[in-house]
Amino acid sequence: MKALIVLPLAWLLTFGVANAQSADPASLLLPGYTLDASATGDIFGDGSEAFAVLSHDANSGSPATYGRADLFSCDAAGENCAPALTISLSPFDGGGLFVAQLTGDGRQQLVIYTVSGSGGFLSYQVFGIQDGQMQQLLERDGVFEGSVEPRANGLLERSSDRAWLYSWNGSEFVGTPANVSPPVPIGTVKLHYNVTATSVTGPAQVSVRVGQRLELVRDDARTDNTRILYGSDLLTVDKWPVLIATSPGNTSIDIIPRGYDWDNELKVTVHVEP
Repeated sequence: MKALIVLPLAWLLTFGVANAQSADPASLLLPGYTLDASATGDIFGDGSEAFAVLSHDANSGSPATYGRADLFSCDAAGENCAPALTISLSPFDGGGLFVAQLTGDGRQQLVIYTVSGSGGFLSYQVFGIQDGQMQQLLERDGVFEGSVEPRANGLLERSSDRAWLYSWNGSEFVGTPANVSPPVPIGTVKLHYNVTATSVTGPAQVSVRVGQRLELVRDDARTDNTRILYGSDLLTVDKWPVLIATSPGNTSIDIIPRGYDWDNELKVTVHVEP
């Protein structure tokens, strides 16, 4: 789905040098491409400023568009940029990139991610300097309802109500299941549930007050993903998986195992009191 592109001399002469003389992200794009995200950092580990841009072909169609991520090596002032790496991306609906220290050795790495399809399928790659050269350190693809974010001890990947922490062991990233529990105010209502091979078990109803938080807590250790739907007219996300009740009334939360197993979903009625 993705390919590393070796930049041809014609590209360098036509676009790379002419468009890569400043740190303005828009000046680093190919003609006809639209900027989606940009990031900077000392990715090469030599004190220079690296610029990364994510862009898509504005003429390739909608909603999914063909895109690319380009990394430029610049001088310490962030100027005189030259192409260093280009990644071709499959059609995507949204995406971004960021620079963070993920390997625990003080060096910075580049994370490129995209999301596509009705299932919010996440794909991402991690690039960094190892053994004196730029390498792909990690690639993940097709993560259902996925998101990825940097943490002090690695990279946290979420898939709906499951999470994995990818940590660097000195030579490679190793992923382990992680239970993530965000801080919540005292008095937050907890909706505990379990996913099995045949069903989702949990309460049939819960009650909250307007302004009160409702945290979804999955207690099993299975790797099955879920699709979670909720009444956005009465509930809004604080920081997932925590919801805030915004208006009085009745609504529901639907927890669908394996994303599409509607026959075995858990439907929880939510009573929101004034």
